[in-house]
Amino acid sequence: MESSSQNTKRRSTEWHCISYIHNGKPEEVAVELPADANSNHQKEAVQFVQTLEDNHQIEYKQGPLAAGKTHQIVIDDDGGKRLVRKRFSAI
Repeated sequence: MESSSQNTKRRSTEWHCISYIHNGKPEEVAVELPADANSNHQKEAVQFVQTLEDNHQIEYKQGPLAAGKTHQIVIDDDGGKRLVRKRFSAI
């Protein structure tokens, strides 16, 4: 049986599709944002993902992460791409 707080937490975020530049071309990926996200959340997500891309922190291959990678593009059940944090990186 699920507790009320677990059920609320699951619905407190949703996957939103954003666009960013990868290898000079527009790319789309779903990112997890608050369920009540507004256009500012979307803009911040685009900037965040682009920063990850520019700093080579996104792993595009499935499997173990290469050195320096913190996030991975995962293919969901519908064939869509999702950006998932896999680990943290200390500077």
